Amino acid sequence: MQAYPTLDELVNQIGELRPIGAVASRILQLTEGERFSAHELATVISSD
Repeated sequence: MQAYPTLDELVNQIGELRPIGAVASRILQLTEGERFSAHELATVISSD
């Protein structure tokens, strides 16, 4: 049986996370919508 991490362990791991970049953030925003085109997605990716 696998034990779950403690709250302290989780907090320590969060400190190791790097923020996502602007392009990744824009991709997430774009894909959260119901409709987006492959062209829109390609445009955002190519701007990276």
